[in-house]
Amino acid sequence: MAKDGYLVVRWADDSWDDLIPWSDLAKEGRFEPYTHSMGPLRGRARAQAFCQLIVSRTEATFDYERFEKLNKKRGCEIGRMQITFDDSKRESVTSIDWKARGKKEWWTGAATASDYVFGPQKKYVKESRRPRTRRAEVLARDGQADFRAQMFGIYGGKCAISGCVIEAVLEGAHIDTYAEGDSHSPQNGLLLRSDLHALFDVDLLGIDPRSRLIHIGAAARLAPYDRLHKSARLRLPMGGSSYAPSADALARRWREFRKRNGGE
Repeated sequence: MAKDGYLVVRWADDSWDDLIPWSDLAKEGRFEPYTHSMGPLRGRARAQAFCQLIVSRTEATFDYERFEKLNKKRGCEIGRMQITFDDSKRESVTSIDWKARGKKEWWTGAATASDYVFGPQKKYVKESRRPRTRRAEVLARDGQADFRAQMFGIYGGKCAISGCVIEAVLEGAHIDTYAEGDSHSPQNGLLLRSDLHALFDVDLLGIDPRSRLIHIGAAARLAPYDRLHKSARLRLPMGGSSYAPSADALARRWREFRKRNGGE
């Protein structure tokens, strides 16, 4: 049985933590993409970090470099984290190590009994003592808040793919990415649940512009995303055709998705 609660890796300056369910560490294997919550302890909303997770007998390695573009957008420092456990049950941590991208050295965080404290939700917290640089600040985009609010109204506060109505996890997603100079026009936007937004941004989620069927790239075709593959369909906005996603923009993203996923 997996240990209940969460392992929270708290950065040494006490401003940021990574929240990882113990249950996710119970099974050995390679998981990609794997997401976990991350964020500041105060002041800003939390986000999802994307990585490849490899769990072996007494180690778990989180490779954030494989999703560098997505993680940078969310303010995540790029590198690799390795958690070492005291036995194959993986219920107690002996060390947490971090290697920033482009660096040879690993920072090591000591783990002793005194490092474990109870957090606000009565979950186990592991405080890492490794030095760290500050994570990249999430860049404020001009008009991004207004864009999200606009998408929220157009799609009636529901994710355009999953139908999720939890406001805290809904985001305004650009079809043509912001980095490529797109606008905040309604035709260039969708309202998506944060994890689906993340998959869309790295072309692991595609939208067939003709049928509006959702396609999930093979690398992400794991539960719960496998249930969406060629089954879920993009919902049209409440505001009618004048707010419908640009067919040209959807077609461009569909081509990128197919290119990344071998003509999927």
